[in-house]
Amino acid sequence: MRNPTHLMLLGLFAVTLPLLGVSARAEDEGAQPGSEHHEMSAESWKKNLELSDEQSDKLKAAMKAHEDEVKPLRDQMKEAIKALHGQVKDKAGDADIKVTLEKVEKAHQDLEAADRKHKEEVVAILTPTQRAKKLLWEMEKMHREHEGEHGREEHKD
Repeated sequence: MRNPTHLMLLGLFAVTLPLLGVSARAEDEGAQPGSEHHEMSAESWKKNLELSDEQSDKLKAAMKAHEDEVKPLRDQMKEAIKALHGQVKDKAGDADIKVTLEKVEKAHQDLEAADRKHKEEVVAILTPTQRAKKLLWEMEKMHREHEGEHGREEHKD
């Protein structure tokens, strides 16, 4: 039977690893790093959602503030996960692993809170029609990504 700590680690990695890659993907795609939806740069939001200049400026400021808030949290999480990986590899005691897990969980909770706050800020900037366009735009992107993943899986044989 697997150690409960190892099972918890697996679950935690599954939840936190996608959060850690957000900034790197954003920089690769030329979008605002750390933005709520990194694939959408402020300029693409302005164009696709038909934002006014004032809305665009507010959105850019919100994205920048969000990045400034989450960068240290992501760094904390990366360091804690790195430490956790070392602890598991070195077969550290459960007490040590528990302390590190608590650091990862705290950083994860703080990231989620920052994301919720940012989402509320974005919602306050957009009109209902713009929010609807944003939702449809995001769903379309998720659909394309989902189709792309399944296409790659089919061609692995």
